Amino acid sequence: MKRLSFYLVLGALFAGAVVAKISVIKKKRALPSISINSEFIKNGKPVEIYTVIKDDLLFYEKTTVNFKGDTFYSLVSRDLRDKIKLNLSAVVFGEEDSKFKAIVTDVANKRDLDTGLFLVQLKIEDSLRPKENSKNLFALINIKSVTNILLVPTNSIIDESSSKYVWVVDEGKSVRREVKTGESSNGQTHILSGLSVGDKVITRGKSSIGVNQKIRIVSSLGEIK
Repeated sequence: MKRLSFYLVLGALFAGAVVAKISVIKKKRALPSISINSEFIKNGKPVEIYTVIKDDLLFYEKTTVNFKGDTFYSLVSRDLRDKIKLNLSAVVFGEEDSKFKAIVTDVANKRDLDTGLFLVQLKIEDSLRPKENSKNLFALINIKSVTNILLVPTNSIIDESSSKYVWVVDEGKSVRREVKTGESSNGQTHILSGLSVGDKVITRGKSSIGVNQKIRIVSSLGEIK
């Protein structure tokens, strides 16, 4: 008799749980369905943008260095030696994200007898100094600069076989702009034609964009602009 009562109570609890679950499912089904496409149509496709400016395009060559006194020393290949000139600026990176300004003061014309490489010397220009015998030091030597040109992030450019283009936001709608490009460096590309200062180029969210599509610009933190 006690066992029968136990099973009756257990069955009642199970039935109650099933009814509650069905009720939750019905409520969820009663809610209006929201699709990504309908949200895009209503509020605009969320994108991140880059506002085109004129800036300098810098080209760097990387080389490992050692430090002693007030000078960084690096052994480089002939190809790199031919790119490095006296008085070029450089930034040396060290331990714990430290960095130091430097300038090229000497470029050897003859190979090092032991390594067959060419010695380059850079004098530090900062008052702070890295520790002598510091490890993992490397220099970025600014071998070339193209100044005051239109730049956009390289990843904003869509390269097809017949043309290159970017998506621009104009009055809240997407516009396709054909562009001609020049050199690229450090994730930036020189725009020769097709864009102007102040244009808002889409950098993220480019996938599945169509012409004249409603666009919602968001910041990197997701705040609506």
